Amino acid sequence: MEQRIKCSNGNNDNPDELSKFITTLKSKKLKESKPIKELLQPLIQQFKLNYGLFLDGFRIEPSRQAILIEDGELNISLYDDQSIVYTSVNDRSSHVNLLSFNPDDNDVELDESLQPSDICINFPVAEITFTADLSESFSNFTNDDEGKLHEMYGHLLPRKILIGGKLFIHGLESVNSNQIDIFNSYLTWVYNSAKYKKEIPFNLSVAQNFFPKITTTDGINLDTHEKLTDWMNNLYQDNTIEIISYNNLKLTLEDWVKYSKYVKWVKEFQLYQGLIIDQNFELKICEENAIELINFPNIESNDKFYIEILEPTTILEESLINNNIFLINKNEDMNSFPFIKVSDDPSYQDIVYFLVKCVRYNVSLNKNNIKPSENFKKEIEKALESMKPFMHLIKVFDKYGHFIPSNILLGKSFKNIIENSSIIPKKIDLVSPVYESLKSHLIDYGINYLLTQNREIIEENDLSERIQNIKNDLEIIEFNNIIPLYKILEVEQMKRIDTVLNKQDKSKIIMTGIVDLKGSDINNQIIIRIEPSLENKNYEVFGSIVSKNNSELDDIFVTFGSYETNRFFATIETSKNTYINIEEYYYIIWMIVGNPSELSVFCPKNREIQVDCVKEFITLQRNNSSYSIKTSHQLSQGYDIYIKSFEPDINIKLTGWSKNCVYLNILNSDLKFNSNQPKVKVAICTLLRSDHENSNIDINGKRYPIGYILTENNYRGEPQLEQTNTRNYIDKQYPIKEDRKKLNELIMTNKNLEGHLDLTDFINLEKLDCSNNKLTSLNISKNVKLTEIDCSQNKLLNLDLSNCLNIKSVIANSNQLNNLELRLVNNEKLEYLNLLNNSFSQNLNCFSHLFNLKELHIGNTDEDSIKQGIYNRFYGSLKPLKNIIKLESLDINNTDIYSGLEYLPDSIKNFRYSADKRPEAKVVKICEQLNIYSMSSNDAFQGRYNLKAWKKSWKLIKRKKALQNQNKVEEELALNAKLAELENEKNILQAKEEELIKKNNQLKCGINNFKQLLKESDAKLKQQEDVYKQTEQQIETKEKKLGFLIANNLVEKDELEKEIKALKDVLKIKEKDIKQSENQLEETRKGLRIKEDESASLKNDLDNIRSEIESKKSKLESLKKKLNHKIFFSKRSNKNESAIKAKEIEKRLEEIRKHKEELQNYQINQQACKEKFQKDKENLEHKLKIQNNELIEKEKLISNLQQQNEEKIISLNNEIKGKDEFINKLKQQYEGKITDLNNEIKEWEVLFYNLQRQCDEKTAALNNIIKENEKLNEKLQGL
Repeated sequence: MEQRIKCSNGNNDNPDELSKFITTLKSKKLKESKPIKELLQPLIQQFKLNYGLFLDGFRIEPSRQAILIEDGELNISLYDDQSIVYTSVNDRSSHVNLLSFNPDDNDVELDESLQPSDICINFPVAEITFTADLSESFSNFTNDDEGKLHEMYGHLLPRKILIGGKLFIHGLESVNSNQIDIFNSYLTWVYNSAKYKKEIPFNLSVAQNFFPKITTTDGINLDTHEKLTDWMNNLYQDNTIEIISYNNLKLTLEDWVKYSKYVKWVKEFQLYQGLIIDQNFELKICEENAIELINFPNIESNDKFYIEILEPTTILEESLINNNIFLINKNEDMNSFPFIKVSDDPSYQDIVYFLVKCVRYNVSLNKNNIKPSENFKKEIEKALESMKPFMHLIKVFDKYGHFIPSNILLGKSFKNIIENSSIIPKKIDLVSPVYESLKSHLIDYGINYLLTQNREIIEENDLSERIQNIKNDLEIIEFNNIIPLYKILEVEQMKRIDTVLNKQDKSKIIMTGIVDLKGSDINNQIIIRIEPSLENKNYEVFGSIVSKNNSELDDIFVTFGSYETNRFFATIETSKNTYINIEEYYYIIWMIVGNPSELSVFCPKNREIQVDCVKEFITLQRNNSSYSIKTSHQLSQGYDIYIKSFEPDINIKLTGWSKNCVYLNILNSDLKFNSNQPKVKVAICTLLRSDHENSNIDINGKRYPIGYILTENNYRGEPQLEQTNTRNYIDKQYPIKEDRKKLNELIMTNKNLEGHLDLTDFINLEKLDCSNNKLTSLNISKNVKLTEIDCSQNKLLNLDLSNCLNIKSVIANSNQLNNLELRLVNNEKLEYLNLLNNSFSQNLNCFSHLFNLKELHIGNTDEDSIKQGIYNRFYGSLKPLKNIIKLESLDINNTDIYSGLEYLPDSIKNFRYSADKRPEAKVVKICEQLNIYSMSSNDAFQGRYNLKAWKKSWKLIKRKKALQNQNKVEEELALNAKLAELENEKNILQAKEEELIKKNNQLKCGINNFKQLLKESDAKLKQQEDVYKQTEQQIETKEKKLGFLIANNLVEKDELEKEIKALKDVLKIKEKDIKQSENQLEETRKGLRIKEDESASLKNDLDNIRSEIESKKSKLESLKKKLNHKIFFSKRSNKNESAIKAKEIEKRLEEIRKHKEELQNYQINQQACKEKFQKDKENLEHKLKIQNNELIEKEKLISNLQQQNEEKIISLNNEIKGKDEFINKLKQQYEGKITDLNNEIKEWEVLFYNLQRQCDEKTAALNNIIKENEKLNEKLQGL
């Protein structure tokens, strides 16, 4: 059924553009280009693809405001599917109005223009999808009025639009089925003719005998064949199209409002990132996106206020609560979060959290709606392929997060801590008015204030206002339903991570290798390197020697020993009269077996192989080489089995196997028999792939067999279960099988029964007592109603209770059990478990899920069995028992359990833990802790200890250590801050030192430049002196000439007098210039004196810095001594003393800061001095340049004078004597000045020499300071 839609979205405004695009699309010539994008863009506006749809009951209109931005991704594809047919269109009898947003609203009537029709057929041509980001106006829409939302943005948002044509067919109710079939065939061929250009294969007159009323969306009546075919051709060939259907209307606008809020919250609260609890117990949001959304989460709004009172029991739980993380199941095993580094040790603080929460929104994310990001998966894969996968996985999860919450509460929260362990945790709903309801509870619990998440104190008087304004301030108040991040990975990667984690602590193949023996000296031990190195030496090596065709050699054996973390040794032995040709190809293939979590190495090859290792002692017998060893698990064909002897010169071969046993032949047994029969320690390792294929190990991509393969050929068959007397006993006591079915209790103690006991006929048995016999196996697989069993004092190796779903009590002490099989369903009912004096060798993880257990006995009390090596070897911590909160009695006598007392539940009343039969047992460590807490010797004998007192003492010790550690951390932080401050000061002084050295070097360069300038000036003066002498010689020559020419040149006397006068004037000018030069030299001398003063000041600065450094050194030494004194006496110091010392440290730091500011000011002054030096240098260089120019001009003047004298002096006989005297006078004066200048130059040279010597001394002093600073730095690092 369909209702015809009356649209007003302007979709026919510009049909030509879309038609062209459809034509191009059909021609398959459409390519991604800018013009195509420009063609697509108008379609968004034409069809208003980014708008919502508004439904008013009789039409669909586009919304007023856009929901999406226009810059989105538009995809158009041709529609290849069949046409779509609807019946009963606009049915007036229908009570459902599809044009109303509320289809149940019967008050809205259909528009009269929407006429009913029998059939509506949609002929789609193309499909349009448009995706884009939300518009800013829609994202920021905060009006809670639902009507306003619909008015602005409509009711629906289409995700897909079909464009094409639509036809309505009327009048079919009065025709017969034959006519309808003919018309259906006709319409189909018209459709195929237009769309696929096929010819109509029948006469049209037959179809035209019946032609119903056909109309278009525009109301045009297609009442002839020609009109119908024209309409079809226009649709499929000319692409005359319109919107005919809005699809994927799954989201209402309310959903989109929720989505827009979620988009904002994703950015604000970083909801895509994983979370980490670091070692400082702080929550951190990882930077990398760990997940991608398949569908956005469900958002529920509410306005709920409540109080939550919580009492954390572990340190981890405290940390989680402080970071707003809450576990739904308090007994949830945190082992499912393997990468969390925070300890889940018991809490040592008796505190209760008082939390007040206002929940505004609940954001829930279904696990099926998220997937891991591609980068996350790639890095996981890379980590899994490494040789150290656990270490690399830790790095990956530290980067992406350890867990994500599937449920997030947004709102506001307050909290306080109550130090009262007697308060019962609970949840209290607050009623309106909220403040009054909350106030009464605050009074009840004696709380005067609350804290926000930012540690802001909210007094009681301010709470009312805070609660009223709570809606405008959202924060994350709770993460719950947290999921380990690796649990969102694909199943295959998850399985591989579980294999790496090895939660069952099973042995695995750590790595494998192959050694080519060609050219090796097999008479000596062969060193085999391990790369990468292992974490410890707790591993075993198995291997064998094979030939080049990978076949094992029967008479050549290899043993391994001298285990180190990076190597081990292989020793080759042969049977007698066996020769090895080392030139042939022989190889040692080996594998290391151990616990990957302990060794930190786990080769990616062979991880899927299941490994089981058993170590047993075999007592050798004279003239007997055949022995058998029972296995802890059932063997099967296809298993690989490896056998290793721990004794030298003992070679062991496999001769056969059965279901629970391997048969061995011991060779080369040269051990001497004396009064005691010798024992040989043997290790048996079996391998099985999870796919049950051949378990040959992978070495460098090639598979090799290492040991023996269990085949049909070496299968000995199962030994006949010895049950002659047990069967006889049962047959005699219960000869009728029907009577056996009726029996619900069976007691057969002390009957000397041997071998196998089969009770499969006793299907209603509820109680069984078969103790004090010699039974080796027991079949109770059919006894599903069994609640109590006592099979103690037998020789059982295995006890299978997996089908005993109602078992409550198990007494199986004094057997040789090394395996107990229980299903998870057994855990809920089992209350009593006695496994004393057996042969278990494992930690206590196998008991961690026995939540209703009341008594557990796993110790050893039989001294004779212990001497024979038959005793329970339980080891490790009591931690796995922490969730068994009903446990009342526990016996771990003479085991190797040595820690975890703090995890024992408070329900324990009887606890036995002595080491009286095995002094070397590690349980003695628990004895040392708990012995002083026995109330009396009689209580101690009966296993009654005051565990509560021990826990209280343990908590006090932990608190004390925590306070000491906190004080130590604070002191270390203060010391580190002080050291950092001193280091900073040291760096500043070093920078100053480097700057002063640089200035000194610049000063040296300046002095050298001055020396060079003075040398050049001296050279020029000497050159001028030479010129003057030459001039003097020329004058003398001229005087001689004048003597000969006086008589002839009396006429020119007057002219010569004028010229001499002019010459005198020139000499006066020259004298004036010389004086000016003297003044300039005096200024230069003053500048050099200023430089000398500045150099002396620089020396004083360096001396001051040196003294400051010495002062800092002494202060630092004093501070170090005081801090060392603090650390040494930190255990005796109290909190007030720490506070006083902290204030003293702060005061010293303040003084250092002030001194630092003074040094910075001094540095600024030094910079100013540097700039002044540079300016003075530039001025002196300028003056010297001017002086050089003046000297050049003087040289030119002298040259001109010489030329004039040569041309004009003819005869000066009478005046020459006066001129001579004048010249001599000038000469004397000039020589005196030159002498003075030479003396000044020598003085400058002395001054420059002294300055250079002082700079060298300062440089040496600065180098000494640097060395002292380096020594000081080394001492600081040593602290």
